[in-house]
Amino acid sequence: LHNATDSSLLKAKKRETKARPSQSVSKSITMLKDVDTRIFSTLNEKEKENLSEKIDQLSARISVIRGELIGGTDNLEDTPFSEPKPAETVSVAVIQNQPLVQSHERNGFKIAVRHIDEPMLHCIDINKPITNLSFGLNFRLDEALVFQKSEVVFDLFFTDEQDNIITEVKRISVQSEQTMQCHFTLHSEMSNQKICYLAIRSEQDMPDTLQQKIPFQIQMNFTANFGF
Repeated sequence: LHNATDSSLLKAKKRETKARPSQSVSKSITMLKDVDTRIFSTLNEKEKENLSEKIDQLSARISVIRGELIGGTDNLEDTPFSEPKPAETVSVAVIQNQPLVQSHERNGFKIAVRHIDEPMLHCIDINKPITNLSFGLNFRLDEALVFQKSEVVFDLFFTDEQDNIITEVKRISVQSEQTMQCHFTLHSEMSNQKICYLAIRSEQDMPDTLQQKIPFQIQMNFTANFGF
């Protein structure tokens, strides 16, 4: 009888533990519904930027939780509960903007040869529009195959439709299966544009070549042109 009671209590505790993530998400949804978006129009630029940074942090947390959910174990009954690991904010080294190669032989960046010794870098926020000049994006490196490097260095930056570089170039070092966050600030003139492109370049590539060029929609509720 004692063993049966202990078993029942253990199963009840496991059910309660498994229900906590869903309960926490439900509470978060309820709290977000209480956000009064009508106040946004009264915020100054600094307040909007601070709020946007917090939304970026929330988005990054959601991405990490989703990644843990998709990549988690199937048999949760026999697996101890653990909190999802937070996204790591990468320490980026800002390097000098690389000027475009001015030549009649090319119009914009060229596609670089794929380096098979490097795992693919993915931006896991590619479906989200840009709503502020300053924002953060999350990146994840594929699991390295046996012949691939476990750590790779990439240059990340944004361009406009004419391939002009419109952000600082961020150099990041990413480890296999690691999620990292990188922050960007678009040139102020981009606030009235509709599209820009995330450029991903391996440190092995030439300055005028890219591994990936990913379009991002720009959806800002205000325009800014400070002449810099």
